[in-house]
Amino acid sequence: MTAVNNRIRLNSVTKADPIVIFKNATAVAKIVTHLSEPIVSIKNKRKKMAMQIANSMMEIEFLAPLCSNNAFLARHGFDVLFPNAFQIATGYVPADKKPGFDFKSLLTHFSLVNQVLSMSTQLHRDITLQNHKYIAHQIALLYQSINSVSGLFNEFKHTIEEGFDDIKATLNESIGIPQLSISQKQW
Repeated sequence: MTAVNNRIRLNSVTKADPIVIFKNATAVAKIVTHLSEPIVSIKNKRKKMAMQIANSMMEIEFLAPLCSNNAFLARHGFDVLFPNAFQIATGYVPADKKPGFDFKSLLTHFSLVNQVLSMSTQLHRDITLQNHKYIAHQIALLYQSINSVSGLFNEFKHTIEEGFDDIKATLNESIGIPQLSISQKQW
């Protein structure tokens, strides 16, 4: 009996008059597109910075499962360059590190990396000169700079160790203006 009652109710609903009648139902408004506009318009600098932080945090969150291999990140120096992001992304906190942001050590690290960059740029420029009198000294300074940046440039450190004695001997044995061979310049 209840099935019959439900059918009667449904029939009465489908045959009922509409609640509202639209007079201009055939007119369609023009659709406005906003393809070149941002989804969220940010005029306040603090809100913009908050959105950038949120974006960075989402990227870290996304990278966390991808970068679960701590050795890969550490091998490329990300644990030293970005210790807080490394800890957030991997969940790995070294036993000797206390949590928190150490701005002074970060600036020191950046300054040491800049020193390596400056020395290598200077060597690159000076190798094109005719007189290579101070190249061995500059390579030694580059080597010291690389040693001061913990583990980040180890592959270059070993390359310098292998070729330094040969370059120093060539420059010491030169008669007149000290010059490196073509192969030594390319090294």
